Amino acid sequence: MKCVHIYQKFVYKCRQVASFCRHTRTPLALSLDTLYLKRGPFVAVSGDGLRLRIKPRSGESFTFYENMVRHDYLIDGITLRPGATVVDIGANIGAFAVMAASIVGPRGRVIAFEPIPETFERLRENVALNGLGQVECRRAAIDAEEGEIALRVAAKSSGATAHRITRLGDDQHARVETAPCLTLNRVFEEYQIDRINLLKVDCEGSEYGIFDSLDPGLAARIDQVAMEVHAVEGKSTERLGERLRTLGFDLRRSYLWYLWVAFNAAGHPAGDRVG
Repeated sequence: MKCVHIYQKFVYKCRQVASFCRHTRTPLALSLDTLYLKRGPFVAVSGDGLRLRIKPRSGESFTFYENMVRHDYLIDGITLRPGATVVDIGANIGAFAVMAASIVGPRGRVIAFEPIPETFERLRENVALNGLGQVECRRAAIDAEEGEIALRVAAKSSGATAHRITRLGDDQHARVETAPCLTLNRVFEEYQIDRINLLKVDCEGSEYGIFDSLDPGLAARIDQVAMEVHAVEGKSTERLGERLRTLGFDLRRSYLWYLWVAFNAAGHPAGDRVG
């Protein structure tokens, strides 16, 4: 069984390498990092010329692959067009925010939230690297209540990979970071948002609180949701799905088992590009 797992992992990495060769301008550096052979930091460049500064052996090449090669959040009917407004909750080092900003253009708007300090600085660095003035970055978490939130960062994580950030955990060497926390209701108010054309969510379990606390009137002003759903003790994915439907969303499961996409049932088309 172990041999099968190793073989499957090898095949998957080979597919990544092949994709880097076909769809990026820096295939060698990305491929070496995927195979744990890259030693120093480097700037990865997508086929469209988008740049992302990568730390080696950190999993960030996979983040680049998910967002700038495979376009995980622009699948299953999700669309974007120039001038759209995007809210990115759990922006990490900025791979999705940079890609989305390149689509919405200077007339559009991307508001990116990332709570972990060093990851937030990486986000700002990557946005600046691409000269994207339409991206607004803020160090904050989004959840059910406003105030301050404590986040546990696993010992093996530099903080650059959001999937290693959890509220609870048994890692005795983990460190705790605090961050300001907003509700999505407050985001609408503070940023004077009329409509969110695409809400991207990858926040390690805070998705439950975000939608539980979301005002139905504001939910009607969200056209599309692309969201990673995480298993959290005491939380129910079934109930989350019911909540989204109650808020007026047509919920669909992606071919990626952990990714949900949802569309405003009232039907507000938000673009002409399908990822």
